[in-house]
Parts: sequence; structure tokens; C-alpha cells
Amino acid sequence: MSFGESFGVPVGAFLIVDAVAGQRPGLIAGLAATWLVALARKVMTGAVPGLVVMSVVLLSLQTMLAFMTGQTWIYLLQIPLAKFLLSLVFARTAATRNPLVGRLAGEVVALPHVWITHADLHRFFRGATWLWSVIFLVLSIMLAAMVVTQPLETAVLVSTLGSIALAGLGAGICVVWFRRVIHRLGLTLRFTAA
Repeated sequence: MSFGESFGVPVGAFLIVDAVAGQRPGLIAGLAATWLVALARKVMTGAVPGLVVMSVVLLSLQTMLAFMTGQTWIYLLQIPLAKFLLSLVFARTAATRNPLVGRLAGEVVALPHVWITHADLHRFFRGATWLWSVIFLVLSIMLAAMVVTQPLETAVLVSTLGSIALAGLGAGICVVWFRRVIHRLGLTLRFTAA
């Protein structure tokens, strides 16, 4: 749910308000939606997932730069910059004892800590963290090229669709990979009511 909260809600709010009232109100709506999601998660669960925190920080910086400079294209350049920074964050944690994908699995799926620290699963989490680092790097390069070469509407559309497509591909790879690892280890997953 936190991917939808951190990406889908602000993008949806931006697109709806942008279509009705223009870009600046759209930017404010996207930022407000992100902050409301973080606040709602804090009130309902007592914690804010890592993806939502990253989204709040990055979107706040992007919106502030767009308003300070008055340049929408600078706002759009922040999108590939944000992806590049995410790539660095994932890469930085990939070789550590606490890779980011393992931490996110603990938050998003409530995977038991014993699983996250299991040696074979830890190798998976490290590899998956490197995979996400590469995905975000590819997105940052693709989106930077689009912002420089394409009109605003096209850049926003490609940014949204490209992010969804590559995130879906990465998630699919990780699910298949994870299932193979736990099957090889003889482990099973059981989903229970929260």
C-alpha cells in the first residue's frame, strides 16, 4: 500500500487539480496529498512507512524549488534527480547488513525480522536492493532525457507511465525471485488478517 500512497496519491492529486486549476495549484495539491497520507499513517498506525517519508521529503523539495524559481522545467528536472537520489540511497544500503529492500519488506509486508536476517534471504535482499538501485538509475536517465527533449505534458506522462512500468517490472522480478528463494529454503508464507 505504501507505493500507492507515496506515488499514486500525489500524482493523482496533481493531475486532477492541474487539469482543473493549473500547474501551481496542482503542485500544491500533490504536496498536500503526500503530507495528508503521512499524517493519516502516523495517526492510524503510529508510524510512517519509509517510502512515504521519502516521498514527502522529495516532493517538498521539488515543490519548493518550483515555486522559488517560478520555473516548471526545474520542477520537472527534480523528478529525475529524485530518482537518481533514490538510486544512490538503495546502492548505499545494498552492501550493508541492513539493505533497504529488507527494511521495506519489514514495513510493507510485515516480514518477520528472523527472515530478513536469514543468510540466504539476506543475499536476496542485497541483490534486490541493487536491482532497485539500477531501476531508479535507469528511470533518472530516461526522465532527464524526456524533460530536456519533450514538451511538459509528454514528460509528465512518460514520467508517470515509465515509473509505473519499471516499478511493476522490478516488483515482478522481486516476487518471482523471492518465491524461488523461499521455495529452495523450504519456507512458506502465510497471509493473516492484520
